[in-house]
Amino acid sequence: MNTLLWKHGKKNEKDKQCLPPVSKAKVEVRNVRGDIKDKLKKAIKDGLSEDNEKDAELELQEIHNKYPPVL
Repeated sequence: MNTLLWKHGKKNEKDKQCLPPVSKAKVEVRNVRGDIKDKLKKAIKDGLSEDNEKDAELELQEIHNKYPPVL
């Protein structure tokens, strides 16, 4: 149970209003990350070296780890 959203066992109205946009934002972040990973896989087929692909994936993961906690 998320202690920030629960007060005395009940959600208040503002908490209920915030949940859908926050959840949607998290899903969108994951979707963008997945899209980029798919494009990197396609780029390998088009001639990108695997070393460059791995470097890009690591950089993507670092960015992903840095920003979602804000949401």
